[in-house]
Amino acid sequence: FKQIQHEALKAARIVIDTHKRIELQPMNSAERRAIHVLFQDHSEIVSSSIGEGHNRRIVLEHRGTLLASDSEL
Repeated sequence: FKQIQHEALKAARIVIDTHKRIELQPMNSAERRAIHVLFQDHSEIVSSSIGEGHNRRIVLEHRGTLLASDSEL
């Protein structure tokens, strides 16, 4: 899991810097869970899963960007 976590942290830095969402590579449920746990208490990153089956993957988004889009509704 270390390599996947390392890649997710690199992607998170890009999300924080750009406020753009990033979709990570497809991964199995245990790997996705590890990434969700990694970011569950993060002050700037929100993780979610999209897709189905072998194409299911994590999306990382900036928490501030999500709050801004929610307030526009």
